[in-house]
This record gives sequence, C-alpha cells and structure tokens, in this order.
Amino acid sequence: VMVAILWLQLVEGLVIVFADWLGKWSMRGAITSLLDVAVKVRTPQMSFDTTGNLGPWQSALLLLAYGAAFAVVATITSMRRDID
Repeated sequence: VMVAILWLQLVEGLVIVFADWLGKWSMRGAITSLLDVAVKVRTPQMSFDTTGNLGPWQSALLLLAYGAAFAVVATITSMRRDID
C-alpha cells in the first residue's frame, strides 16, 4: 500500500511537473478525468491545466487497462515465485 501511495503522490507528481504532456495518461490524470474535474491554474512559476485531459469514458478504459496490466504482472511474478 505504501508503494502505491508513494507512486501516486511522488513519482507521478514529478512526472506531471517535468513532462506535463504525460499527465493525462498517468493514473492521477485518469482519476481526475474520470471525476470530470477541470482545473486551470497559471502563475508566473508554473502552469497546471487539466482541461485537455481525456473524457470520463476514456479515463475509465485507461484505468481498466492499468488494472489489467498490473494483474498480468502480478500473476506472472506470483506464479514464478510459487514454482521456484
């Protein structure tokens, strides 16, 4: 659970800050888009805009794809540990 929280809060936050075009494809961006939240903030130091993110249905499909990918990886790694 701690790794998931660190990933969502720290790693994805840094990715969004340094490569903002990846923000809509991240889990955080998909969750924000699924909730249909539009935020537009512009200051002299930074700019944050979620109005160009995916739609709610596209975000749901992206989150399902993330879940399927994590399930496949978990199945492969747990099966390998069980056999070895």
